[in-house]
Amino acid sequence: MLQVKESFKEILVIEDTTFFTKVIHSRLKQIVDIHVACVDSMAAAMTHLENKNADDVLCLSDMNLPDAPNGEAINKLTEFGFPTIVFTGNYSAAMRDKILKLGIIDYVTKESPATLDYLASVVNRVIRNRSITAMVIDDSKTSRKYLSSILERFQLNVITAKDGEDALNKLSDQPDIKLIVTDYNMPNMDGFELIKEIRKEWSKEKLAIIGLSASDQPGLSAKFIKIGADDFINKNFEIEELMCRIQKNLDNLDQLDTLHRSATTDYLTGLYNRRYFYDMGENIVAAGKNRGSPAVFAMIDIDKFKNVNDTYGHDAGDLVLVEFAKIIKEKVGITDLPARLGGEEFCILFAAADPAYISDFFNQLLNNICTTNFNIGDQTINISASIGIVLVGGALEDAIAASDELLYQAKENGRNRAIIDVGSTTPLSTIKGPPGFHY
Repeated sequence: MLQVKESFKEILVIEDTTFFTKVIHSRLKQIVDIHVACVDSMAAAMTHLENKNADDVLCLSDMNLPDAPNGEAINKLTEFGFPTIVFTGNYSAAMRDKILKLGIIDYVTKESPATLDYLASVVNRVIRNRSITAMVIDDSKTSRKYLSSILERFQLNVITAKDGEDALNKLSDQPDIKLIVTDYNMPNMDGFELIKEIRKEWSKEKLAIIGLSASDQPGLSAKFIKIGADDFINKNFEIEELMCRIQKNLDNLDQLDTLHRSATTDYLTGLYNRRYFYDMGENIVAAGKNRGSPAVFAMIDIDKFKNVNDTYGHDAGDLVLVEFAKIIKEKVGITDLPARLGGEEFCILFAAADPAYISDFFNQLLNNICTTNFNIGDQTINISASIGIVLVGGALEDAIAASDELLYQAKENGRNRAIIDVGSTTPLSTIKGPPGFHY
């Protein structure tokens, strides 16, 4: 399995113009949660970086500094392996070629306010790329190595494949790949057939594909797009163009992911929302019935939550909801479906679970809830929850109604407890949380 790069620990701005430095520093602090340091010369930069790991620092450097007027600082930074973005006030075709040959990530010209927007987008992209895996597919070892070096310069984690069959095997082993750059002419399985196979399982919302070819065959780029690629570029590309294409396609994936999350998750807690729960829940229930192992549904309600809002205010109530959701997230498994149904009401749908597991799960959950300190300003409170748990023997709606009834019984019987009814062969049981904790 590929070792994914760790996040940057620092951004170092190397710029001798005080105003420009302040503007960049301010903008970076708006978009990233990483320490930003500033120095005004090559000497100061070398001193600052002396004992730092090159993988930990992203450098943003002016091309011309008082003690390095001809790009000497850039040479030093790239020589020592520090990922570097360059900004320059003097742009020409010759300057562009010189900068790119230094092995930098990108360059930004000091032309207008739009410069800061572009710089911010590049920094944000480069930081995100550290958590993204890409695959380069080409039957030429030389081409694979060259393309990989470009993607790695852009801080992506890169694996390679020699043809389509090799690529499918590696994609199966590492399904979290977000970007593929593939050649057209390859033995065993060409780029077209590969894309067709990939799109059977990975949609454009999950994976971006850029086609490559040295051929000047008419309509080649159009065919790549029509069979499922997101983009195409001729192999006689400029490095800068490929990087722009990569940034555009990865930004598109981010936007699609943001739209998906906003449609499926609760804005406050990050748990799945009511709509997504019902959409996915029906599928989970149906799958359980087909394999003869019914799902289990639990309705969870925070006890006396109105008192929290009335005493401390709704901001404090929101904080409690967020922290409560974290407790649930940390406890559920990957096959479980947790959601916030509304207000202080949460739920979990288990794809399948035996009674012993359910009992142990909710015993631990009640303890985790009761023993968590919720910090509200300079005060600390503890809360409890009431839970109703049922086997989903029929429709999901019926199970929800039945669990709601058990939850009501839990409230009536003293709160801070779970009442479990998971089938006729298992008697109704009650699990109580630790005494003296609920608000």
